[in-house]
Amino acid sequence: MAVSVDDDSLTVTPDADLLANTEEQHFPLYIDPTVTWGEAERTLLRSDGYESYGWGNGDDDLGKGVGKCGTWGGYYCGPGYTQRLYFEFSPANLKGKRVLDATFRVTEPWAFQCDPRWVQLYRTNNISSSTTWASRPTPLDLVGDRNVSAGRGSSCDPDTPAAPIEFNDDPSESYENLTPTVRSFADGTFSRLTLMLKARDESDASAWKRFRNDAVLAVTYVGMPAVPTSPTVASSCETNAADPAWISDPTPRFSTRVQAAPGGESGASLRARFYVQRKTADGWTVVATEPVRPSSGYVGGQRHGDRRFPGHAGAEHLVPDGGFHPLLLQQRRQCDREPQHPDDDGLVLLHDRLDPSEGAGGHRPRRSGVRGVPGRR
Repeated sequence: MAVSVDDDSLTVTPDADLLANTEEQHFPLYIDPTVTWGEAERTLLRSDGYESYGWGNGDDDLGKGVGKCGTWGGYYCGPGYTQRLYFEFSPANLKGKRVLDATFRVTEPWAFQCDPRWVQLYRTNNISSSTTWASRPTPLDLVGDRNVSAGRGSSCDPDTPAAPIEFNDDPSESYENLTPTVRSFADGTFSRLTLMLKARDESDASAWKRFRNDAVLAVTYVGMPAVPTSPTVASSCETNAADPAWISDPTPRFSTRVQAAPGGESGASLRARFYVQRKTADGWTVVATEPVRPSSGYVGGQRHGDRRFPGHAGAEHLVPDGGFHPLLLQQRRQCDREPQHPDDDGLVLLHDRLDPSEGAGGHRPRRSGVRGVPGRR
């Protein structure tokens, strides 16, 4: 999509044909944000013991190679050592984001031949300036591979200029799992993400190819929801069990202010959902589930924006049969742009209880307890 930037705005122009040719049932369409960033560290390791931490592209701007550096087809690379490239990424740019898709991109400016050869992308243990071939990181998982050749120019027919090589999960290849790996990285499962480029056949000198030090991760994401603020039931926000609220309205209005987790504001698309629960001998049971609010569209992710959305519970939910039944209000954060993550299911923020009147002619408030349940993040 076309993007233009001036001093105080950024404009994204969607594809007009995409909008015009999309069937009605597939609306609304979303332009998900993408964050792209380069590696925090990189290193080159080769089997003869040479290493180059923070390696550059050289005077020829052709970067460094992977595979067996030997002789093939009249081309001489070196005496036959094996070389690998490593790129390590920080999670800082993923803070507050739920990863929907991830791509690793790096430029291939030269290859030994025009016919494609396989290059693999592995997740490995982390690197440092002291990493050597002898202490090289252990491969942990093959996250993708590509059969490519680029950079031979007019020596090939058709021309094969330098080109960005993208590793993005192919659904037909079950072992390719870059997106789940980056999602786990964003979720804090591990502190650094190190990716290794290597030739699949490290005994084949014809597979030698070079890559520049311009590797990036490009991630499509949606901002994660944070704990909503300012929750109220009938204008009450009582959460102290020792001093519970009195509510006489049998159909009270619920409201809250939703917000995105820090770091996810720019990509947030949020809704709120309210639950009502009744206490029984076995614990708390949901007796009413409000529709998501707003019913269409989404709320942005301003952490302190004035975005209050009400819910409304009917009397039939709040006054069950059988006398006194304490009730609980549960607010749920929601991010409907993809299936709910299991850890996002419930976030209990506020609890207020109502009692039905024992006499005829309506409802009267009674003092009741309030139970606080910690929310899950």
